[in-house]
Amino acid sequence: MLKSFKKACISASLMSYLFTKEQGILKDQKKGLMMKKHLIFLVFIVMVFILALVVKINNDHKKGQALKKLELVEKQIH
Repeated sequence: MLKSFKKACISASLMSYLFTKEQGILKDQKKGLMMKKHLIFLVFIVMVFILALVVKINNDHKKGQALKKLELVEKQIH
């Protein structure tokens, strides 16, 4: 009876150890997933910033061209 009790205690402690080890692995995986999620969000924000910058540069270029055309028309009139 004592041997079976020892086996049961060893088995229970082994299961407890494996469970806590599994919980630690799950926490590490969860942390890794959160890091990936934050990294994806950061990349998305950077992409939006770059897109806004490109649109602004494009609009400034179009405004510059329109201003040059307007100046040419004014020169032709005078």
